[in-house]
Amino acid sequence: MGWPFVSRARYEALEADRERLRGERDQFLKDRNSFKYAAESAARQFTEADATNRRLAGRVLELNVRLSAYAESDPDYVACLERRIACLQQGVARYLPALWKVRKELAKSTEVEGALARQIHELAQPVEPTDDEMDSINRLIRERDSEKKRADHLQKRLDQATGLDSAPVAAGVGWQDRREKKMRFDK
Repeated sequence: MGWPFVSRARYEALEADRERLRGERDQFLKDRNSFKYAAESAARQFTEADATNRRLAGRVLELNVRLSAYAESDPDYVACLERRIACLQQGVARYLPALWKVRKELAKSTEVEGALARQIHELAQPVEPTDDEMDSINRLIRERDSEKKRADHLQKRLDQATGLDSAPVAAGVGWQDRREKKMRFDK
């Protein structure tokens, strides 16, 4: 028996390390998914704010055109349009800071997601034993082989001391396997 046999303690240490790495990987996946969700919601908010901004900007242009057409005809209508334009400009001014904030958050979460993806990729790489660990494994294998030789030698000496290494005992091995259970105490 040679390599890849490993002692139980070493196997349990490697298994614990593997479980720790799996736990870290799972935590990284959870973090990545939460950042991804945050990025998606930030992107959705960004898209909504951008659409609102474009709609309001288009509406302001439309009202400016209409205002210029009615500028001389009805002063009350012009005043109403100016109030609407002021309200729309306030709305746009209110959405712009939120829009830039969402853009920054989106860039930040994209950056974090990339870092997490790189870490997950690194954790997914197989773990190989170091040279010191291989030396230790080879030393344990040599110790096991020498103990096996010693046990075989002691068994041989015990067989010699009890007389189990004789020819009649060796000849009886075959008939014991073929013997049928005929006695009541045979089970």
